[in-house]
Amino acid sequence: MTDVAKLKSSLSNLENVHPLAGCTMRRFGGEKVMLQEATMPKGAVFAPHAHHNEQLVIVLEGRVRLDVGEDATPVELGPGDLMRLPPHVPHGGEALEDCRLIDAFSPPRTTVLGEEEPE
Repeated sequence: MTDVAKLKSSLSNLENVHPLAGCTMRRFGGEKVMLQEATMPKGAVFAPHAHHNEQLVIVLEGRVRLDVGEDATPVELGPGDLMRLPPHVPHGGEALEDCRLIDAFSPPRTTVLGEEEPE
């Protein structure tokens, strides 16, 4: 029989692994995919980075600017907007308003911002 209690969690029970003050990054993952809830106050900046994971982004609240690719093309996202970031594509940005995002990563991320990424 499947132990359903081991498969369920709550955002409030997940550890905040975000390195920036005022921001949260809570992760819930399985073997092949991971979801992340991220919150950032207006003005929070996240440095350009890249990782081997494919990333899907959905903005639930607020507005964020992502600077995508080697040329850092700015893309503004608001509530309901989605974006796909292929593996190894550099991206960074800034919260233009207080915002809340959900990211999906495949495979699951094993690092947080500022840590060395595996190949």
